[in-house]
Amino acid sequence: MEPLPPLSFDAALGRQIIALHRWAVDQGLRGSPADRLFEGFCERLAAAGVPLTRAFAGMRTLHPQWAGYAYTWLHDRGAVEPAQIERGEAYEQDVSSGPFGLLIEQAPRAAAEGGWPRLRRRLAGP
Repeated sequence: MEPLPPLSFDAALGRQIIALHRWAVDQGLRGSPADRLFEGFCERLAAAGVPLTRAFAGMRTLHPQWAGYAYTWLHDRGAVEPAQIERGEAYEQDVSSGPFGLLIEQAPRAAAEGGWPRLRRRLAGP
C-alpha cells in the first residue's frame, strides 16, 4: 500500500478541513457539551460532501457506576442520540462478546509478536 500524497491546505478541501478544525477547537474551548460538539461536527462533515450516513463516538469514564458515554448521529434524523452505559454484568458481557472483546483476547499474543491485535470485518449497508 502506497502512502497518500501530501495534502495541500491551500486547495478547497484543505480550507474546509481547517475551517472544521477551527470550529471544533473553538467549541471545545467554549465548553460546548460533547453531544452538541459531535452533532455539529457530523453536520459539517455532511454539508462538506462527506457521504456520512451515521457516526458513533464513545468514551470511557473513571466513574464507579458509569462505564462511559456514547453518542450516535444519524443523518436522516439530523440529531445525536446520547447513551450512558452503566457498569455491571450486562456491560461486561457486551464488551466480551463484541469486537473489543476479540481485540482484548488477541492482545497478549500480538504483543508477544511485536504487533497490535487486528480485526477486519466487511461493512455492509448504511
